[in-house]
Amino acid sequence: MAVAALCALATPGCGGGNGASRERFGRTRHAGRHAVFGGHHRHRPHIRSSRHRGGATAPSPARVPLLGFHEVRDPPPSARYPALYLDPAKFAMIIDWLRRHGFRAVTLARLVAAWRGRAQLPARPIVLTFDDGYASVYRNAFPLLGRLRWPAVVYLEVAALHSPDGLRPRQVRRLVAAGWEIASHTLTHPDLTRTGTAQLERELRGSRRAIARLFGVRATDFCYPAGRFDRGVERAVARAGYQAAETELPGLATRRSDPLALRRIMVARDEPLPSLFALLSHAAGRRAHRARRA
Repeated sequence: MAVAALCALATPGCGGGNGASRERFGRTRHAGRHAVFGGHHRHRPHIRSSRHRGGATAPSPARVPLLGFHEVRDPPPSARYPALYLDPAKFAMIIDWLRRHGFRAVTLARLVAAWRGRAQLPARPIVLTFDDGYASVYRNAFPLLGRLRWPAVVYLEVAALHSPDGLRPRQVRRLVAAGWEIASHTLTHPDLTRTGTAQLERELRGSRRAIARLFGVRATDFCYPAGRFDRGVERAVARAGYQAAETELPGLATRRSDPLALRRIMVARDEPLPSLFALLSHAAGRRAHRARRA
């Protein structure tokens, strides 16, 4: 379970975590089921947060959860990866719990801007991300989030725009108009650790160009397909001009994080909600048993 793994890694109250595994990204080797990352990177600095200067920004929360989703619907009988499908009712329960416990959704671009002293954050920010670009996100997540005026991030695989289950360009434009962030998930969702240099550059730069051409927005953030990356891929992402990138490594994001190896909480279909809510309560600096029942 993603939440169980995260509890062991990032939250002392959940048991199993040790000091080394909770180090900032740039100082400790991390290896996960989907990703490979290692070493301190000198090709670009960590994100830094400034203190309150002239009303420009408020102090950033120490830890920010980035929640990862894929489809928001029940899996069809032919589903290859049913764990990636989340029941819309379960998604609604998660959003309702977040709202009642004081969380407010922001885009990753806004979070990074706040870490750099260029924007403000709510007291309990959370980033909601949807990988690949499925139409079920527009049908089943967008209306609910729209009623709350909460934005989210779609990591768009450009080729998904032409798939039967993918978002349509007009739907993406409506998400943009509502304040959602459209970020890159490559052109065709390859394993970037196994692509040649030319294809790697084409996937990273071509997806940014396509998003700009189709939707008139600048994709500044990235998500590694299937969470797979290594040091060479990370450097290529930096060269392509991305300011931040998300992984599938479990954990919470902080301003001291490596901006190109941000951790997420991936929410699977069978994820037990009490465990997820306990983790989010801990991230918000509250004792889990004091949280109101969902």
